[in-house]
Amino acid sequence: TLDGELSTRASHVFRARRDGSALESVMAGGMDNPVGIAFTDTGDLLLTCTFVHHPAGGLRDGVLHAVPGALFGKDHPPIHEPAHLWTAPTLMPVMVDLGPAAPCGLSVTKSESMGLYNRALSCQFNLRRVQAHALRPAGSALASDTTDLIVSDFQDFHPTDAVEDADGSILVVDTGGWYKLCCPSSQMVKAESLGAIYRLEKKDAPKVADPRGLKIDWSAPDVALASILTDARQAVAARAASTLSKRGAIKELARVAGSPDASRARRLAALWAIGRSPVPAATDSLVIFCSQEDPLLRLVALRALASRGGDAGVESASRLATTDPDPGVRRAAVERLAACRNPSVVPAILKAMGATDGPSDRAWRHAVVRALVLCRAPAAELDRAWESARHRALVLTVLDQSGQLKSLEKVLALVASPDAGEAAVGRWVLSRHNEWDAELALRLGAAGGQPRWLDADLLARAASHPEGKALVARWLAESERRDLALDAVAKVTGAFPKEWVDAVGALMAGPAGPARGKALALAASLARRKALPAGWSASLEKLASDDSTPAAARLAAIAALPVPSGTVPYLAKSLHRDRPQQERQLALEALARAKPAPEQWDILAAALAEASPTDISRILELFGPKAGTPAGLALARALGRPELSQKVPVAAVRQNLAGHGPEVRAAFEPVLAKLDPGADAERKRVLVLLAE
Repeated sequence: TLDGELSTRASHVFRARRDGSALESVMAGGMDNPVGIAFTDTGDLLLTCTFVHHPAGGLRDGVLHAVPGALFGKDHPPIHEPAHLWTAPTLMPVMVDLGPAAPCGLSVTKSESMGLYNRALSCQFNLRRVQAHALRPAGSALASDTTDLIVSDFQDFHPTDAVEDADGSILVVDTGGWYKLCCPSSQMVKAESLGAIYRLEKKDAPKVADPRGLKIDWSAPDVALASILTDARQAVAARAASTLSKRGAIKELARVAGSPDASRARRLAALWAIGRSPVPAATDSLVIFCSQEDPLLRLVALRALASRGGDAGVESASRLATTDPDPGVRRAAVERLAACRNPSVVPAILKAMGATDGPSDRAWRHAVVRALVLCRAPAAELDRAWESARHRALVLTVLDQSGQLKSLEKVLALVASPDAGEAAVGRWVLSRHNEWDAELALRLGAAGGQPRWLDADLLARAASHPEGKALVARWLAESERRDLALDAVAKVTGAFPKEWVDAVGALMAGPAGPARGKALALAASLARRKALPAGWSASLEKLASDDSTPAAARLAAIAALPVPSGTVPYLAKSLHRDRPQQERQLALEALARAKPAPEQWDILAAALAEASPTDISRILELFGPKAGTPAGLALARALGRPELSQKVPVAAVRQNLAGHGPEVRAAFEPVLAKLDPGADAERKRVLVLLAE
């Protein structure tokens, strides 16, 4: 690529010249599928994609405004590979969240005949709709006001493309019911549901004559073709612009692009045609348009110059990046400078970054960091920018992402900032450098006190070094820093450090209180992964066997020990819905490691009747195939009682039953017939049909 070899598992949109040269990644992300792309009239790239979020809270798919070099979700390992530039601790925002829509085709309308000019149209397979996204500026980026264009309640309507025809009408492609992979709204092949292509047009709209200009003599001289650059027929005007661009007719195109009498659509189309023209005069014309009064023309001229490469327009871009009143133009100017990939433009980028009246939105900050990294900003210039005390978060990000951050000083200065945004960037950069963990532990030990930015994750990582282990051991004995030390200890993997054994054991043997509670919770958590230090056993056994021990402490002690069957009745009582959630959780953890006697499974099954609905599934897991036949039979007996028939989810019962033997499955047949009579009737009908 333009920036060297790229090895990546992330999703990307790439671009290159027609001969394959100048390959570069336009954007990257952790989404499953980048699906449709489209460009606005000002050259902004839009993208539909699936799983830009981990599915939760109604979020999943989306429409993105893919600013150059942006990194989007979802957040998982591929986007954390070294090849990907992070310009902030967070990923770029999604322009339009669609939910589980399975978005497909995306287009941007070019005609004004439907009143939808420059609207993005997204087709959403799962949700059976096409939406129109009206774009508007949001800082230096775009936002959207979204409305439904087409919605169907027919379950086999699955729109996958919306394309603007030459007369300005919208063609919508419906694939029907043949596709059945992945999408939850299309689970069965329905070959009879053929789909269709629909046309959406204005009611009583006049017929457009020769909408594609097939009757026009396209070999006519430049002057003749220039006269139709403003033709009301969008396809005709576009073909005229393309033809004149290939001929290098820059004067004719520039005349329309600069005409206040031409529409926005025709002016911008003519200017893009100049940008595509291979003749040198096109570059000179674009530089002139950087000084146009209309900000949209300045914006397009800068983007066209960036795509052409070279150094043309750098002086204009340097000026506009700092002084232009339009935030979008300022960002485009910085992106034009970034396309140079030359350290000579770094002073102009830093000046734009430091302008007091500049943008502050996420896309702008991203553009500045990306430009400084691509242009290989020297450390000396970045150090001078740091000293100015403005935008230190951006400077630190550039130093980090360009591999020029060699010490802790700047990071520690930023994490201590009273500005929450700066402190968050400092914390993020610190988390990326585990080579400083030992030094960090030494500094923390020497400084005294507990800095507000220090959390259990950082302290646990530092504790992987001898210096950190010693620091945590010391803090475990200090009441004011003990809580953080215990939280860090809980996050440490591997063998439990001997330096901490006595300190944690003393807390477990000490008086009741928050410190003992945390130490016991730590022991219960560690017991799930490893054998506990022998020195803790006496304290844990004493607490577990003492009826006077507070319930939470006793349950934690039981969960930390090899669970004797004699504690099962006590643990079953602790599952009651009125007990605190922490106690129920500890009881479940202990029961997961217990081995109840055959007769105790009935006691445990009876606990389902008074359990919290949030615990039912976890209790059912205890009765799985590994628990054996007595457990399965006890569950069948319990579920046969009326008080449980409406409380336990049938799906969870069936899942639990799957691995059990024939004796348990036979015991469940009459139970399931009562719990799910519809399914039982269906099963009997299938058996009859098979017999016939």
